[in-house]
This record gives sequence, C-alpha cells and structure tokens, in this order.
Amino acid sequence: MRTETIRQPDSFVKEIIEDRIVCYNFLQMNLIGTAEVAKRLGVSQDRVRALIKAERLPATKLGRDYFIDPKDLSLVKNRKPGRPRKQRK
Repeated sequence: MRTETIRQPDSFVKEIIEDRIVCYNFLQMNLIGTAEVAKRLGVSQDRVRALIKAERLPATKLGRDYFIDPKDLSLVKNRKPGRPRKQRK
C-alpha cells in the first residue's frame, strides 16, 4: 500500500504563518478583555460592548472577543451616568 504526502498550497501555509505572527504581536500589546474593562469602570460587559459599538471606546476584535488598551479607558472614565435629560420646550 502506497501512501502519499498531502502538500498544502504555499498560500495556505503563508496564511497560517501570518496569522501566528499577528496573534503573537497582538498578545504583546498588553490589552484587556471586556470583563476586566467592565470591572475597572464599574459597569456591565453589555455596557462595555455598547460603548464599543457606539465607537466611544476603541477596541480590537480577535475572533468573537473585543480587547481594549488600558490607556483608552480614560476616554470613557468621566462620563455622566444615566440618560440625558429631555429638552424642555
């Protein structure tokens, strides 16, 4: 019985190497997840995701999770709690 070695296309191997480099560089950036951000800000993880979606808190998405640079927490640290008051006519 003869076995053949299955070779992956060079582009596939190149993608894997590039993905590993990106992941390694990403891990070196000292980012924190939404759970840690929520804990530091005193809000829920849903609120952190809402701030990210509203583009008030810059984040990097890796897979299905968001990661935030701790330096960016100052952008939302001094926000007013609750809803804004309605304008009186």
